[in-house]
Amino acid sequence: MGLFWLFLFSRIIFATIGIYFCRKWVGLPRGLKHIPSLLQFGVPYGVICTIGAFMPALDRAFIGRFLTMDSLGLYAAGYKVALLINLPVQAFQTAWGPFCFSLFKEDNAAETYQHVFIYFTAIVCFAILIISCLAEPLLIILASARYSAAASIVFPLILGVGIQAIGWIPSIGIDLSKKAHLNLYSYIPSLIMTGIAIVLLIKPFGIVGVAYGVCLGLLLRTIFQVVLAGKSYHLRFSMKKPLLIIVVMSVMGFLSTLIKFQSILFSFVNCAISISIFSFLIWCFVFTSKEKSYLLQVFRRIILKSTVSPSL
Repeated sequence: MGLFWLFLFSRIIFATIGIYFCRKWVGLPRGLKHIPSLLQFGVPYGVICTIGAFMPALDRAFIGRFLTMDSLGLYAAGYKVALLINLPVQAFQTAWGPFCFSLFKEDNAAETYQHVFIYFTAIVCFAILIISCLAEPLLIILASARYSAAASIVFPLILGVGIQAIGWIPSIGIDLSKKAHLNLYSYIPSLIMTGIAIVLLIKPFGIVGVAYGVCLGLLLRTIFQVVLAGKSYHLRFSMKKPLLIIVVMSVMGFLSTLIKFQSILFSFVNCAISISIFSFLIWCFVFTSKEKSYLLQVFRRIILKSTVSPSL
């Protein structure tokens, strides 16, 4: 109970701070003429939030019914490690919203979005690969050795969450077209797919099957959102390079789950080798010479700023 009280008080504090900083934009409405349009835009998001709150309970309900409470504990531990991907993802999302809406009318907006799409896909895939390779040491450090068996579910869970995060960029057309109900259309088939996949996979594969069922549901939701965004707004994305990055990372991440844990040092060596191979493949077959030149300039600036001490 103390933990829940702590969550409540922390949210009250930050909500108060947020209201204070946006106080100039808060006022009493002068009429009700905007209510219909606001409801048309907001009601689908209310339904989406309700479905989103229900989704995490779906997989746990199946585990509690078909498996044991120990399996439920392992799944919860693995799920928490997979959610570490949300640290870079939420940081990006905070900046992405204002950024994309501030320049969508510019002539080169599509080109800018495409570059962000490719770079963000590479960054998320790097994070997925690192966390997947280090899943077992992370579980031992954050939980205990009793939960190390949950490492097998980290990759499919983090893959689904990562693909969903990547899909925010090419699905921006839904928000630009102000057709919020299209997001709702992607959640319903995702919920159905998740339930069917878990039912089919839970008995032969246990909690690993549940994790892949959740991954398939998130993948289907992302596909629906990207397709609907392309039909609702005239913004087009090239999927070739991002898909190549995701496929390469998925193969390497899946292979890393097959390698048995030997020691923490072995996991770090495995992570270093995987990241090196992934970086080499992406550098050679994804980025153009112009993009390579630009990235090298960015790396040089970062290195110079970190090595040159500020003058007093």
